[in-house]
Amino acid sequence: MSYAIWFSGLSGAGKTSIAGALAGKLRAHNIPVVVLDGDEVRKTLSSDLGYTLKERDTHIRRIAQLCKLIVKNGIIVIASVISPKKEIREEARASIGKEKFIEVFIDCPLEICKERDPQGHYKKVQDKQITEFVGITIPYEAPEHPDVHCPTHQLSKQECVERIWDELKKRGAL
Repeated sequence: MSYAIWFSGLSGAGKTSIAGALAGKLRAHNIPVVVLDGDEVRKTLSSDLGYTLKERDTHIRRIAQLCKLIVKNGIIVIASVISPKKEIREEARASIGKEKFIEVFIDCPLEICKERDPQGHYKKVQDKQITEFVGITIPYEAPEHPDVHCPTHQLSKQECVERIWDELKKRGAL
């Protein structure tokens, strides 16, 4: 059974690295998987969009529609996207289908995300090169009841993968 595994969390929380590790484990078990990274999709399908809240919502809707198509074709998809608002995540869940949607909160305190800063975004915010940024000028609404919670400041990447793997087993996807 195919699912959309929706990773949400601040920039620098570990979404991309955990998505890659989970995809690697799925592929090692001969399970087809597609990874949609929000930053990568933004460079292609959403290259016409900026970073206002309205444009972010449009970007997330596009990713949700891609997920819906991939899941409909029997493939697991991992969407790694900040998705700062509860409302837009719920819209994605409804669009894809509640029974096919696994919400994973990649949780990490803002201060640790700033220290990690793998893409240099927080530095650009500090230098005023970026004026609108989730967690700084745009609030991030943490999921209240995610299907899987991965506090990356407390768990290793592999421990996070195992939590998600257990959820997939529980749902009969493996």
